[in-house]
Amino acid sequence: MHRRTPIVLAVAAAFSVGAVAPLHAHSGKVGLEQTAQELGPALDALAAKAGARLLYSPEAVKGKRAPALAGNLSTEEALSRLLAASGLTWTRSHDGAYAIKPVPAERVAELATVEVRGSPDAGTSYAVRRASAATKTDTPLMETPVSIQVVPRAILDDRQAMSLPDAVNGNVSGVLGRTGAGYLYDNFILRGFGDTSGFGTAYRNGLMNRQDIYDVSNVEQIEIVKGPAAVLYGRIEPGGMVNYVTKKPLDTPYHAIQQQIGSDHQFRTSVDTTGPLDENGTLLYRLNASYTDNESFRDFVGNERLFIAPTLAWRPTKDFEATVEVEYKRDRFQADIGIPAIGKRPADIPFRRSLSDGKERQTLENTLFAFDWTYRFNDDWKITQRFQQQDWRLGHRQILARALLADDRTMPRWANKGVQNVGTQAMNLDLLGKFALFGAKHELLIGLDEFRAETKTASSFFGAAPTIDIFDPVYGQLDMDTLIPNRNFYRKQRWSGVYVQDQITVFERLHFLADSTGRCNSLIKLLCGR
Repeated sequence: MHRRTPIVLAVAAAFSVGAVAPLHAHSGKVGLEQTAQELGPALDALAAKAGARLLYSPEAVKGKRAPALAGNLSTEEALSRLLAASGLTWTRSHDGAYAIKPVPAERVAELATVEVRGSPDAGTSYAVRRASAATKTDTPLMETPVSIQVVPRAILDDRQAMSLPDAVNGNVSGVLGRTGAGYLYDNFILRGFGDTSGFGTAYRNGLMNRQDIYDVSNVEQIEIVKGPAAVLYGRIEPGGMVNYVTKKPLDTPYHAIQQQIGSDHQFRTSVDTTGPLDENGTLLYRLNASYTDNESFRDFVGNERLFIAPTLAWRPTKDFEATVEVEYKRDRFQADIGIPAIGKRPADIPFRRSLSDGKERQTLENTLFAFDWTYRFNDDWKITQRFQQQDWRLGHRQILARALLADDRTMPRWANKGVQNVGTQAMNLDLLGKFALFGAKHELLIGLDEFRAETKTASSFFGAAPTIDIFDPVYGQLDMDTLIPNRNFYRKQRWSGVYVQDQITVFERLHFLADSTGRCNSLIKLLCGR
């Protein structure tokens, strides 16, 4: 290339660990799964996955869109599909690099439709180049001045993860996922900061989704921001945040079923199916579902779960798209209250022994509805709205442990019975635009968000339960149906805020991030007891 034109060089992911991709690497086929997006990022993702070098001018791809890719494709096949409607073509040089150039005028009339077929083999790469959690924009990780780590779908599949804590633990430094309060909700410790709100908060597609056990069968990737994120997200722990991105419908049909079998009578069946509903690909669907039944090495402890998540995407024009998602999850479980300590060591009782009553099980139902839409005014400006509503219902039938008495064998316990309902709504509205000013490139984000939560626990019981001898336990001492309600609880919360963010690029190499925000919180809390 002899023109004095800025060139983007996209190199394989292997380069970052000190290896050079062999030139013959692009000749084989690789599994690809890329959503419809801007052409530049789509080419970068292909280069990283295929181990190829792509040379192109930023001006040549500016404002151009690339279709979705899914299946086993060679580099040449993938390039032909990405460039099919762009007015660009590719040539391969003697050193194996691919140069992307405008189609010569005399050849425009000769171009024909290119059809690429391949079997779906998505989610096979550990390399993730872009994420949105830290900036609420689709930004390359190398250009994000915030520490962020991504756990992609490939790792979830290879580790056979069944929960977000399973997926995070061992994969993300400085982060510990755990299930607190029995099985009521997942929570995380990030850089030493725990979730002091007591709600096990994580974010779903950038919206707060607290007080839940997250099923990974509908999760595409998990994004962990390390460090303060309150400017864009409001009330949040300074250690960071966990954001999981759900699966979206694909243009190419894909169908999969998986069966997992494990110890302690663990069985899990999951289904994933997606594709277009019409010939033009205007309406797309995706359905993820799973059924899990597992016990434990501990007596009485276990969980039975049904999860189903249908999704519809509508793309009537190239400028507008909308997605509607529904999730339903039902758990029947017995939580593990652990083994008491005597002195500085666990009590000398069998590891299997549980000190709850075996017949009691709690029921947790969660229904979530979400939608988002995006309208592109032009190649540089767009507006996006997201909304999410969740109804969380917990049927308490639980006996909780307390500290041992002085004889080191008698354990007092609490009984908890009732129904707790939690309704939450979260939304945001973002205006995103790109422009140049005084030689610098700007990506400006202006947004507002709101979160509301209402908790009701009516006619519940919380009080002393019969003690139990940890060395000679007698179960079934308490009939839960005879308990008389002795309290009500009500709490209402509302958080809202506005934020402005500017991502500034100077000389194509220096990246700056400027943020400003304003926040307002309110809380009403009422506890009544007899």
